[in-house]
Amino acid sequence: MPANLLTAAAATLAALVPGAAALAPAVTLTSATTAVVAASAERCATPAMFTFTPTSGSYLGAKITREVVAGAANCASAKGVPSFVKSVNASANAQLAQWKTDWKSMKVPGLPTMGSYGRTNSVVTDVPGLVVLKGRAYLYYGGAHGVDTVTYDILNTGTGALVTKYSMLDEMQGLGGPNWNFERELNHWAPTIEGLPAGPITRDLVSLYPARTGMHVAVGHCAAYACAAGVVEYTIPWSSLVAPDADLSFVPNAWGH
Repeated sequence: MPANLLTAAAATLAALVPGAAALAPAVTLTSATTAVVAASAERCATPAMFTFTPTSGSYLGAKITREVVAGAANCASAKGVPSFVKSVNASANAQLAQWKTDWKSMKVPGLPTMGSYGRTNSVVTDVPGLVVLKGRAYLYYGGAHGVDTVTYDILNTGTGALVTKYSMLDEMQGLGGPNWNFERELNHWAPTIEGLPAGPITRDLVSLYPARTGMHVAVGHCAAYACAAGVVEYTIPWSSLVAPDADLSFVPNAWGH
């Protein structure tokens, strides 16, 4: 019988039978039970576990390297992990398929093969309520340089819902009202690089994920900065986006908001 049920049974017996409290043995959690509880709490501190398996191949002479994502829930409270993993791989497959289409149209027959595609993945956040995976790819078609891309796949492990850039923006817009202006803050917090500010940045040019201190932004390569700057990343503080008491569904409760 679980320890909490034993404790309840002993208390009931003591209340009903005079002197039973002295006769009944004291019920305490064993060290083994305590260890199991502690291990469970530690395991659920990271609600999901992921592996990234490298694969390689080629297409029309161009080299392809990528990683296949696998993952599973690390505790019973983490919802939606299998569907999330399928979504992550589906997005990566779609990106690779688009690169193949572009490479096929750009490759010049008879000239040396210069194209390549490479993608890696990493865990950005894995805490109760939120998982974020980062996909970074390099798409090369020949020429002076290729294109770096950064994407974020986001899972609310409390509900099992996939979180998107636009679902987050819609929720903040609803809280902020008609005067809420994401592009204003997006450009206000954009860094200056080598003395040059960014060109106009819009939501369509960035990838986003919720961080503890604010909304993290990755500006697409060559989208608003000089191509030499690569993918430019920065964070907009929550205080510039929502009220202190705002309750955002995609931010872990432990972080506030």
